[in-house]
Amino acid sequence: AKKRKVAIWYEHLSKAGGTSMCNLANSNMAKSEVPNYYCMPSEPKKIDARVGQWDNNKLKLYIDQNKKYIVSNEWEPFPLERLAMRPDAAAAAENHNDDDDPWLIFVTTIRHPLNRIISALKFLGQIHF
Repeated sequence: AKKRKVAIWYEHLSKAGGTSMCNLANSNMAKSEVPNYYCMPSEPKKIDARVGQWDNNKLKLYIDQNKKYIVSNEWEPFPLERLAMRPDAAAAAENHNDDDDPWLIFVTTIRHPLNRIISALKFLGQIHF
């Protein structure tokens, strides 16, 4: 039997560990499986293709054609339609998924609020230390 592909949907909260998460992916996955720009998919003339705006079919096509198995969404709210790509939803809705459709595993990182504020202020150049 053919094994179904599994990809990570990383819901990136700004200044909450996205670079560390992408570094973790690069350390544990083949380089070819990780998008080059902070795990965010790209398109021609777009370094960050705003994966949160894609529909599920476009995401499935991207994973299949590009063989990228982690995508990071930072700028848009979590698209609820992605839940149809989770393993238990795929099994329950067999008529909407087939063995070639990838499953998504959802991951996010949460940072202590004070550390997040300090990180944001450093990033924005408001504090220096």
